Amino acid sequence: FCLFVNDGSNDASLEILKSRMAKCDSFQVLDLVANAGHQNAILAGMLAVWDEVDCAITLDVDLQDDVSVVPKMLDAHASGAEVVYGKRKERISDSWFKRNTARAFYRLMTLMGVKLVPDHADFRLMSRRAISCLCEFGERNLFLRALISNMGLPSEIVYYDRKERSHGESKYTLRKMISFAWQGITSFSIVPLSFITAIGAFIFIVDCVLM
Repeated sequence: FCLFVNDGSNDASLEILKSRMAKCDSFQVLDLVANAGHQNAILAGMLAVWDEVDCAITLDVDLQDDVSVVPKMLDAHASGAEVVYGKRKERISDSWFKRNTARAFYRLMTLMGVKLVPDHADFRLMSRRAISCLCEFGERNLFLRALISNMGLPSEIVYYDRKERSHGESKYTLRKMISFAWQGITSFSIVPLSFITAIGAFIFIVDCVLM
């Protein structure tokens, strides 16, 4: 079945989903009372179904992720993969700005020692066991891309061509991207802490010398 997570949207999304539900029993809606953020919405959706399914596949409703590779994901899961990452082959569907800021994002993550799969967003399959393991972390500031990669479960990668956005505009602004990157760095890298510690030690030494 398909579970749609309505992340506190203030447009007609919920009404449209409910009308679709009336026509299809396999459609269900999880309506969050307030906007919890993209990562929390994904986690909420998985928590709502994990004990009812063998695996769950997450993707954004803009339909840029190619659902035709879902059978390949299921095949990889049947072969033993607990996590199957959907990774885009290229970024030709992105604008120049989006493409280059995304590259900078992954380079920065790698430089800071954050383990993740480049050019993978949140189009992935997770087994029931993987979702159960994810729940045990109890993270508040979610950065699923790195969190899932660090679980160490058997995984596979499925490559696909990402489609151009056919309707609407992305609300993922540069400000949100920077905030997202900072959240990943501070959650999974000791580089900022080491840097601050080094500065503190330097100031302490200088202060002792000048006293």
